Amino acid sequence: MLYPLDFCRTRLTADRTPTGQQRPFTGIVSCLRQSWAQEGLRSWYKGMGMSLPGVAVYTSMSFTAYDTLKQRLPSDKASKEQWWYPLAKIGCGAAAGIAAQTASYPLDTLRRRLQVSGAPGNSVQYKGYLNCLRHMAQHEHGLVRQLFKGWGINCLKTAPGAAVQFVAYDLLRLAITSFDPSSGAVSPL
Repeated sequence: MLYPLDFCRTRLTADRTPTGQQRPFTGIVSCLRQSWAQEGLRSWYKGMGMSLPGVAVYTSMSFTAYDTLKQRLPSDKASKEQWWYPLAKIGCGAAAGIAAQTASYPLDTLRRRLQVSGAPGNSVQYKGYLNCLRHMAQHEHGLVRQLFKGWGINCLKTAPGAAVQFVAYDLLRLAITSFDPSSGAVSPL
């Protein structure tokens, strides 16, 4: 339902109109209207087929990585009371976010390329995911390099958010399970 907003964000961000020239879109509503008029309603959902598996990969990888990394931390009471323990948990969350981002980033790259395809000022039009991959492999230097273009800066954005997400996740899990003492919940910090 909200995917068209992500489509607009990508198209507005990818606008390369030189300064002084009229931009193709003045905002979100303009982007949605023009895309519908020029490409039809389906344009709003370009790349969604890659978005859904990307979310599944990211979510499953991040929670798996977080739980795996967290299990490697000392579990004795003395360690949990040390000043560094909360920071270690935050580090586990950040590392889990980076691992998940690494696994799902190629799918996100394909999604973004499909969203921009057909936009004003963008001549490249892909027929689908495989066509996009084939075009990248044949016409651009290094397929893997292209699939991970921008990955580093995205990790810098993802790591702090993932760290906070997992600390909040542990706190909420503890709060919910504290209602049932037999659940075996332990302090997330």
